[in-house]
Amino acid sequence: MAASEADQLFTRARDEGARLVLVGDVKQLGSVGAGRAFAQLQEAGMTTPVLDQIVRQTNDLTREAVEAMLAGEAARAFDAIDKGGGRIVQHAEDDIRRALIARDFAALSREERAGTLVLDPTREGRQRLTDAIRFALLNDGTLGQDAVVATVLEPCGLSKAEAGSAASYVPGSVVTFRQGNRDARLSRGRAYRVESIDAEAGTVSLVSPQGKTVAWSPARWGGDQAEAYTEVAAEFRTGDRLQFTRNNRAAVRNNGDTAEVVAIDAEHARVTVAKQDGTSQTLDMNRLADRHVRHGWVRTIHSSQGATCDHVMAHLESFRANTVDAASAYVAISRAREGAAIYTDSRAKLTEALGLRDGAQVGAIDETMGREHHMAL
Repeated sequence: MAASEADQLFTRARDEGARLVLVGDVKQLGSVGAGRAFAQLQEAGMTTPVLDQIVRQTNDLTREAVEAMLAGEAARAFDAIDKGGGRIVQHAEDDIRRALIARDFAALSREERAGTLVLDPTREGRQRLTDAIRFALLNDGTLGQDAVVATVLEPCGLSKAEAGSAASYVPGSVVTFRQGNRDARLSRGRAYRVESIDAEAGTVSLVSPQGKTVAWSPARWGGDQAEAYTEVAAEFRTGDRLQFTRNNRAAVRNNGDTAEVVAIDAEHARVTVAKQDGTSQTLDMNRLADRHVRHGWVRTIHSSQGATCDHVMAHLESFRANTVDAASAYVAISRAREGAAIYTDSRAKLTEALGLRDGAQVGAIDETMGREHHMAL
């Protein structure tokens, strides 16, 4: 939980006179935003009941691997995986390693695929692994011949601070606003294209769908209401797994939910999907609201927190110092009930790396208190 989110939550609870119960796991990956409020509250003495019995895993050896990784003992975790908690596959070549993951996933039955979570720690890795899996699924006939190429919206992932700075925006990207502002001549839910940036003046030149240019100063208004996206070309075929990337209450779509593509209308750029709740919807890929989608075959480890599945296939490269650590490995393995397969460039290097990288976040208040403590000594 980021500090800003915690502040808003606590303020709302106080104003509503509500009782607030926080639930979480400080051993998992921290928030994208700055701060680690949940952990700091516990360290400051907040009353904290602890659930110390792991019940997700139905396989004792998978549970042992999770417990070992939770304790920071990667070697013991991998030993438990070897003994029956899953398997470890290593290959030094990136493309071959992804091809192995794709081959193993394609070999699963339809039901097994539905119960298997494929994970990569980075967005780039997610896309490359998705490409490999879709190639395998096209070859085995899972993906049909009917296809449509659509321009979807991939979130830029700007923090609130970055969204408030004109220098954070890139020409060609798309910006939408959760709320409109008449004085700024900006409307809610409309897609504006970034034409140019004047970082010195702090302005972004936006072009509306009607071709009108608006000079926007995110530092003055709208930085906290803006959402920036990169347009990405994506091919969808019948049989594809699609993931929604933004909540849409009117259409009953939740961020992270997946659906299967069951029909394609390439002429009109429409995709009909069957959702997990049994309902179907037709997406018009020319409409802004329907372009918040991506392929759903692979998820990042960070976005998988909270998910539960029968099996996990996790791509963990030892050299990724910023994204592969004990916390990310713990999250990946612990998603599985029955077994976890880890694909890596080197088991020995990964074991060593996980022992050195705990993935713990350091908040600004931690740094400040640390300096004050050092000065006091």
